[in-house]
Amino acid sequence: MSSGIISDISETLRKLLEDKLAGLVVQENVIVESPAEFTFDVQPSLIVFLYQFTENPHFKYQEPGRIASDKNSEQIKRPPFVVDLHYLLVPYAQTRDNEYHILERVIQTLSDYSTLRGSLLQRGLAGSDQEFRIIHQSLSLEELVRLWTTFYNRPFKASVSCQVTPVGIDSALKPMPVRPVVGREL
Repeated sequence: MSSGIISDISETLRKLLEDKLAGLVVQENVIVESPAEFTFDVQPSLIVFLYQFTENPHFKYQEPGRIASDKNSEQIKRPPFVVDLHYLLVPYAQTRDNEYHILERVIQTLSDYSTLRGSLLQRGLAGSDQEFRIIHQSLSLEELVRLWTTFYNRPFKASVSCQVTPVGIDSALKPMPVRPVVGREL
């Protein structure tokens, strides 16, 4: 299920923000892109930038999953590698006031829709029963400065940082057969 999951979650987040920013930002201007690549014109915009992913420590030591092949054999599959996706949401507008209005609506949306599930899920996630939490993330000034210096001399802008979790990336290895225990010796 995880093929393209990072792209699917980015699109889910983008689409949610696009819908909730109606009236402030036109649909085509909610963009999944790096602030370094973005060229601002006169239309208000919101950049959804995946800047990092980290291993989720709560899912680090999962047991392998068992798959019943038939009544005499089983297979085990490796558990997914579970990550947290870290996003920076950056508004662009002609005035600071408009950027602040966009930021307020982004914060409101992330608070109101703190779980991505059901009809909110896009692309390959649509119709699945998966759920992903959106958690506000406070970055220190040092982290923000370090992040913004990677954007090719772009001026620092007020932005919102959030984390989407847990995101499971399935193993590419085939399940391994496991022989059942037929007897034991003491």
